[in-house]
Amino acid sequence: MSFGLLGVDSILEYLSQTTVIIGITLLIIGLAIAMLSKRIARVARKSNDVRDDDRITLVLRVIGLLFIVAGFIVSVIQ
Repeated sequence: MSFGLLGVDSILEYLSQTTVIIGITLLIIGLAIAMLSKRIARVARKSNDVRDDDRITLVLRVIGLLFIVAGFIVSVIQ
């Protein structure tokens, strides 16, 4: 199969590019931060009752979103 728009001949060749590996890594870090934001806020606040609109939770989710967007941009732009 040819990936003509990407300029590569196979998916393995595409996934082995440095920018794609960096992008996937940033995506994974962003997802982990966004998914673990409530647990991190619990540890930071030292309480089990953390609301969804807590400032730490929201900031961590925004940071996770920025990592996800940066990973997507890095992996697409070559």
